[in-house]
Amino acid sequence: MPEIPAIPADRPASPLTYAWCGLRVALVGCVLISVVECAAAASVALHGYGDTAIPWSVLVAATGKSIASHIPMWCPLTIVVGLLFGWLLRRRALHAPEAVMTAWFVLLAGWLVALVDLKLAERDTTGRMAAVAAAALVIAVGAFWWLRRWVRRRGRAPVNRLLDVCAALALAFGLAASTAFVRSPLFDPGEYAVPAAKAAFPNSSQPNVLWVVLDTVRGDHTSLYGYPPATTPRLAEYAKGAIVFERAVSNGIWTLPNHASMFSGRSLRAHGADFRNARLDEEFTTVAEVLRDHGYATAAFSNNPWVAPDTQITRGFDTVRVMYHLRHVTRSSVGWIFERLGLSPPFRWLDEDFGAALTNGLIDEWLNGRATDDQPVFLFVNYMDAHLPYRVPGRYRRMFLSPEQVRRSFAISLSAYGRIVDAVDRRFNFEDQAFFAPADREILKGQYDAGIRYLDDRVSELLAMFRERDMLDNTLVVIVSDHGEYLDQHGQWAHRMQAYQDLLNVVILLRAPGTAAGRRISTPAQLSDLHGTVIAATVGTNGLAAEDAGPGTSRVWPALDLFALASADAGATRIAVSEYNGDSPQNLKRIRDRNDPVLSRRALPQVAAQDARYKLLVTADGTQELFDVVEDPREDHDLLKIFPQHAERLGRYLAEWHERVPAHTPPADADSTGMAPEVIRALKSLGYLGDDD
Repeated sequence: MPEIPAIPADRPASPLTYAWCGLRVALVGCVLISVVECAAAASVALHGYGDTAIPWSVLVAATGKSIASHIPMWCPLTIVVGLLFGWLLRRRALHAPEAVMTAWFVLLAGWLVALVDLKLAERDTTGRMAAVAAAALVIAVGAFWWLRRWVRRRGRAPVNRLLDVCAALALAFGLAASTAFVRSPLFDPGEYAVPAAKAAFPNSSQPNVLWVVLDTVRGDHTSLYGYPPATTPRLAEYAKGAIVFERAVSNGIWTLPNHASMFSGRSLRAHGADFRNARLDEEFTTVAEVLRDHGYATAAFSNNPWVAPDTQITRGFDTVRVMYHLRHVTRSSVGWIFERLGLSPPFRWLDEDFGAALTNGLIDEWLNGRATDDQPVFLFVNYMDAHLPYRVPGRYRRMFLSPEQVRRSFAISLSAYGRIVDAVDRRFNFEDQAFFAPADREILKGQYDAGIRYLDDRVSELLAMFRERDMLDNTLVVIVSDHGEYLDQHGQWAHRMQAYQDLLNVVILLRAPGTAAGRRISTPAQLSDLHGTVIAATVGTNGLAAEDAGPGTSRVWPALDLFALASADAGATRIAVSEYNGDSPQNLKRIRDRNDPVLSRRALPQVAAQDARYKLLVTADGTQELFDVVEDPREDHDLLKIFPQHAERLGRYLAEWHERVPAHTPPADADSTGMAPEVIRALKSLGYLGDDD
């Protein structure tokens, strides 16, 4: 960089000199701020992410993203400040060396941005915020004092030379980090594509398993099940060679119990994993444990903090990556500022997803690491992009929303009602609903559909990753959702209370190796059936321990797995049982304090039994409701008095089921208080835990 000539002490420099000085200081400051931000975020994310260090590729790309976000924001501002200083100095209204004031400004502004980033990453404890604020003030004042003394003693020339060196180093580092950033999924998640695989992988004698969970995706909002908007066109095409269960039913209404049921083969009653026992106890053998013991390389990439080692849901996976925690590293504090102001993202890298692009990028790296290994693979992936806050790139929002709605959608996320998770999952469900404008409700529904459409592309990309490596034809593909979303139906949003079909209606799609013809099965199937299905299709029934075929399961024998169920054509004789055990202790306290009878009833435990057409819903207060879920999928009409015989039949089955399935008693209290602080903060940010716990 050109050196600024020394200027006599009795004559102030031109305003352009001060602007140039401010630009160099800002460049150095932005790089330092970005490095500090990413290092601090990485230290917080490390515990929750998994059993290894965060990949350097992610750290460098995240730093490049931070630099690319800060420079357009702070550099123009420091240039303006430099010009202002120069003008004031020439008018003798101010006397200060140019480097002093600009350095002080950048340091102070940078540390304030760091405070914002602490808030962004859900790690803003009072003590930490106070410590950073004090450090910001001390460093800024100290830098001002030291630089001013140095300039007075040695003149401007040494300062300019130092700035030249620092700016050159900062520029070189910034260019390298920005290059890695542009090539990464963080640069433009909506347009990012995983590079095509370069070589085929050796196939094992046993089939691989690719198990995908579309978190929070209602079955009736997918093209697979006839939803008019094209939310899953690629999956609908893939389903032509797969088995689709048209009556796919979840065991519970939210993530933890349903993943526990999928992995253990047990009903919620049998495994007991819920708010009051926030883990899958070790006595239950998971699918991953069985496959790992039979020689599989097992890996889980989860975007949901519930599906993590803290809850023991991922027991049996050799590699566990909880992608949600990487958001601390990959999100930008500058993006938070625009989001807080309700503005559309000015840069493509601020138009973010909820982790699916980065997840696929890291899965690609993991698969490449196994390129010469003939060990069979069990890969589990949980995508969260359809979960609140429905964060999805603008390109997909434009598929379902008008231009004006797209602009408004960015304001809804944070500025219009505060954090949208708090607004609809807490205020809407627990306090009042009038605040939430009908037009904004429709926008949020459009965002939800856009999230499903985005996942459709990402799942298709994941399947292509297996196909390019010649693995797909030897892979058992399992694509499911774990629960649905109310979306303003039954007076609720999110997936918090009651066992209506809005939450129980899920996706179950299976494709066995070598199959080509598709089938659609009307027999009810449950998520807990997947445990036996996957084990039987990979290592055989010898992989099922005797207790896995006992009364603790929710399967109806002799159907051992869903492939057998599809072949048996059991029809209406199959009955699925779903349960809701009540909300978290924190939310139940909030409900009791409100003393609202409607809200109190919603929080009562429920159990539902449904066959191929009718569903009996029994609430803990003894209330019974009967619905024809085929003709009345929204469950608007209670048929209990019209068809009492169906209610009696399903009621008898429930009574027998309760006798046959003993309730699990946890070995010790294991609620969320035993989790790591990082995990608890993550769950609060998603609305699962209250702020008063």
